[in-house]
Amino acid sequence: IIPRLSQEWEVRFRFKLTGSVNDKWCNILQLTKGGKLEEYGDRTPGIFYNKEIQNLVTYSAVNGNEGYRNYFPIELNTEYNVEIHQRYKSGGVYKYSILLNGDEVHSTDNTQARQFYDVKVYTGSPWS
Repeated sequence: IIPRLSQEWEVRFRFKLTGSVNDKWCNILQLTKGGKLEEYGDRTPGIFYNKEIQNLVTYSAVNGNEGYRNYFPIELNTEYNVEIHQRYKSGGVYKYSILLNGDEVHSTDNTQARQFYDVKVYTGSPWS
């Protein structure tokens, strides 16, 4: 449990998908206030693999949208370095960014960044 997740945060990890998954969705990593996707902060962030479209799918709490998501095609047996972070810009605005293998593949301003408390960290899904 993370007692307090500030508006500025960073998550980094490396992974390689080595085989097909049984279900349509595979939860890779999720930081959550506690719910599956009911409230703002339930995926801050959530990183999944969608088998049907062979995409890495990221979710986070951005601009009032609890399920703000992005899709990135990935290949089996390829190692990926993933970094997702949120950093302060100015005037109460934070920049939410996603990097794959060091390249920024998405960024947007987040005008509704919040602190979250008692954030749980899951590798795999407790809701499966």
